[in-house]
Amino acid sequence: MNQRPVLIIPPELVQRGKRSVRVHEISRASIRKLAARAGVERLRKDVYEESLQYLETFLDNIIYDIIQYCTHAKRKVIHVEDVKNALKRRGLCVYGFDD
Repeated sequence: MNQRPVLIIPPELVQRGKRSVRVHEISRASIRKLAARAGVERLRKDVYEESLQYLETFLDNIIYDIIQYCTHAKRKVIHVEDVKNALKRRGLCVYGFDD
């Protein structure tokens, strides 16, 4: 007979382990695709590391702003408006969204 194990600790009190952060989550192929969309045909080897550092810094800054908008609104869920406002704060715009 297969029985489910009984939880001794309530699920809300269970501490989950932190996710390991991988340094190179953005692959070379992804960087190559982004460069191709911009019209670049060839990339030097050192461009990958530089672009990876730039993308990580850019995403860290945008995500920081998004989290600030969420915490100010006392929410734990990110809305589209948070992303739009964070990008607008950095001087960027996303086409296709009404504003």
